Amino acid sequence: MIIPACSVVTGYDPKDGTALWTSNGPSTEFIATPVFSDKAGLLLCASSWPARILVAIKPDGNGNVTKQKVVWQTKEGASYVPSPIAVGDYFLTTSAKKELSCYEAISGQIAWKQENVYSATNLAKRVPLRSHRINYLLPCEITLPLKNAAAIRSLSNA
Repeated sequence: MIIPACSVVTGYDPKDGTALWTSNGPSTEFIATPVFSDKAGLLLCASSWPARILVAIKPDGNGNVTKQKVVWQTKEGASYVPSPIAVGDYFLTTSAKKELSCYEAISGQIAWKQENVYSATNLAKRVPLRSHRINYLLPCEITLPLKNAAAIRSLSNA
C-alpha cells in the first residue's frame, strides 16, 4: 500500500499497516494517485505544490530509500491534479500546459508529447484507461489506442 503525503511517499505493509519504506519530497503536496509499472518495476508519483515533479521510485527496501531507490525525476510534463497512467513500458501524464506526455518508464526519457490536450486541470474531464484505450479531449475528442504507446504520435494534427 502506497501513500503520498506532505513531503514524503511511504510504502506500508497492507496486512498490518507497518511502514516499510519512505522516500522524501520532492515537493510539499501530492494530489495525484501514484501508479505502478509492472514491466519497469517502478512507482510513479506526481508532486503538485509548490513544484510539479514526477518521481519514479523502486518501491522496495527498508527505512528511508530516497538516495537508493529514486530512479529518475523530472519537472517536464508533470501534472498538478490528474493521476499518471502506466501502460506497458510507458507512463503517461497530462499537464496544466495542455500536454499529453509519454515517458519510457525505466529511464524517464520522453518518447513523445502531444500538445493541446485538455486535461482535468483545465476541463475537469479525463477518462481513465479502458481496454487499452484512453480518451482525452483535444480540440475535437479523440481516442488514442495504447497497445503500443510509443507509436502514438501527433494524432490531432492528422
